[in-house]
Amino acid sequence: MGNRRMGLSRLEALLEAVDRDLNLVNTTLTNCTITTTAAATFSGSVGKVPTGQAFGIYEAAFELKFGATTGGSTTFTTTDNGLVKTVATLPANARIIDAYILTTEVFDSNDEKGVDLVVTSTSPASADTAISGGVVQVITAAEMKSGTSGALNAFVSAVWSAADTSGTSIVASGAGTHLCLINTDTNNVGDAVQTGKVVVYIKYMGSAAPVANTTV
Repeated sequence: MGNRRMGLSRLEALLEAVDRDLNLVNTTLTNCTITTTAAATFSGSVGKVPTGQAFGIYEAAFELKFGATTGGSTTFTTTDNGLVKTVATLPANARIIDAYILTTEVFDSNDEKGVDLVVTSTSPASADTAISGGVVQVITAAEMKSGTSGALNAFVSAVWSAADTSGTSIVASGAGTHLCLINTDTNNVGDAVQTGKVVVYIKYMGSAAPVANTTV
């Protein structure tokens, strides 16, 4: 039998059927350009790091699920500085440039649910742990009530967003490496949350990328 040449239409059909998922673990793309007309999703953190260095600027967003009916299991307590949610692990002595909390699913009640976003050296091993070690405030008194910061698309920014006369808008995280949400005070109402989600955004200068912490 002679050689059989594959037709162009057949070749195109075979290529279109190929699984084109690429595992690029430990792969470096140099001077690449990504062009697409479709929506593109990138997971993990984004880092701007000089070649050959670990130290750079990193930013990431973490979705936190609170509601029992929508993938979470969070119960607010009255414990002062009690752990509500773990967010991420940061490198020690990071310089935090910016941070925000965006509510992406409305919270189910208007009960008191005040939280602070902090960096701490206290190990956040379990819910309601009193967080007291080397606490650095990033966002304070975000009230996750359905009528305030817990409303859909409600937005809370970092405590230093209004720069003082020195112009600084950077805070040192200190020796702590645990980014988490804690009770603002003892005024929260003990409540098992039924619905509620937020996205926590963090941007900082540091020696490594953040790592999501889903312990609590």
